[in-house]
Amino acid sequence: MSKKRSWSIFLIIPILFFSALIGLCLVTVCQHVFYGGAQVPEFVEVTLDKDVPFFTDPSGEVHSVLKKGTKVNITAYHTKDRNITLLAETKDGRRGVIQTYPLPVEPIYGFDPHKGTYKMSAWEFREKCIGKTFSDFDGKYRRTVFVPKNPRTADSVDITMPFALRMSSDWKVYQPVVTYKKGIAKEVRYVRLVGRNSLPLRILPGTDWLIEIPFVQKLISSPQYMKDEPLHSSKWMYYLSFPIKWLGDLMYLFVIGMIPILLLAFLVTYTPIFRLLNNTIMRILMIGVSVIGPYLWMLIIMMEGYWWGIAWFLPLCSMILGILLTLYLIKRRCPKCRRIAVIRIDSNYKGSEIKEFERTEKKYFVHQEKEMGVKRHTEYRVKYTSSGTRTDDKSDVFRQWDEKVPVIRESGGVYYDTYDMKYREDKYRNKYRCKKCGHIFEKDEQELTLLSKTFTGRKTVVNYTDHVFEDRSRR
Repeated sequence: MSKKRSWSIFLIIPILFFSALIGLCLVTVCQHVFYGGAQVPEFVEVTLDKDVPFFTDPSGEVHSVLKKGTKVNITAYHTKDRNITLLAETKDGRRGVIQTYPLPVEPIYGFDPHKGTYKMSAWEFREKCIGKTFSDFDGKYRRTVFVPKNPRTADSVDITMPFALRMSSDWKVYQPVVTYKKGIAKEVRYVRLVGRNSLPLRILPGTDWLIEIPFVQKLISSPQYMKDEPLHSSKWMYYLSFPIKWLGDLMYLFVIGMIPILLLAFLVTYTPIFRLLNNTIMRILMIGVSVIGPYLWMLIIMMEGYWWGIAWFLPLCSMILGILLTLYLIKRRCPKCRRIAVIRIDSNYKGSEIKEFERTEKKYFVHQEKEMGVKRHTEYRVKYTSSGTRTDDKSDVFRQWDEKVPVIRESGGVYYDTYDMKYREDKYRNKYRCKKCGHIFEKDEQELTLLSKTFTGRKTVVNYTDHVFEDRSRR
């Protein structure tokens, strides 16, 4: 092994490790520079110069009218499709939305009640909310925007809370609606938001305790106040935000799951603590971390709401790379001093052996033919019994008319292709030396080279034939 190649491992691990940190930094920079932070901004006091509707419900249907001269505190701004929305709070504690009102200052923050949700388990929300006053709970995790009445004085008021709760019964996401009586939370009911990824989260192990971790809950939560895309003052900033966001998301989803194995590989390479363990134990430990780390990350990003295909594919790639990195490290680990410093110093060729065997490859096929077919429309007569009950007499069916339509006739099955494979197995007696302790050891290793691949036959198994359906692409 050349000296240049021997140093490759000392470059790969830091590069992969710091690329994960760069992914986190890109996501953070993208969020704060282009979309704002999650901090609640300072309010701006405004005296209304005209009567305006004051919406106190997320549906946008329930509203009252704020009279001219009323003083309100503007807590945040939201622009969507170039419509300006102000998040306001009256002096008596009511909160809601004012639409299409002149902005008192330059818009900075936006708000989306459907996206700005804080993830929390249902039992934890109930434990921390029920029996508490509204002021004790409001703002501790999320600022509740829509408050139709003052909960301290109202006999009974329902408040939709800005939280997303995954119920352990079905793992669907619900939003809690808390009933306050004289300022005390008495009851809670749940309104379903979304059911994405509920089936795999319900089946896969580890979800119950993972959602209870406060760090995970904050990680999968979205910011309540964030910049909106139409707020960009210049076009180049607007277009520059997209590649940074996409690159940050890709590194965020792909590399973060590798951080545990990269950190372990970094420690195994540069610290002496793991030299107490032999290669077999280290191999089991590192492969276990390579599998468990991306698996837990897969569960987290599914809880966050990413499409299950992305949530499965990218962590699976991280898992494969982690296992390959483990095998590479263990191969370069000295069996005596257990440092990652083994290099090959000699190789003795011991001979070759030709191996031949037959291999079968399975290939699916689908064959489609387009033609004109007949679409039959039918009806049937309705009969009644002597008591007046309606019965549908299926035996009295008759064809009403025929229509010629384009159809696709489909057939499919499986090809079983057989090949004669011919390999050459080269055997070597390789000698290795540790650069740290000078330990020298030898190992018998093999290398396989494909010499030929000859097609010998095909067996076709038809799974279905004459599956006919209407060709709607021509309409």
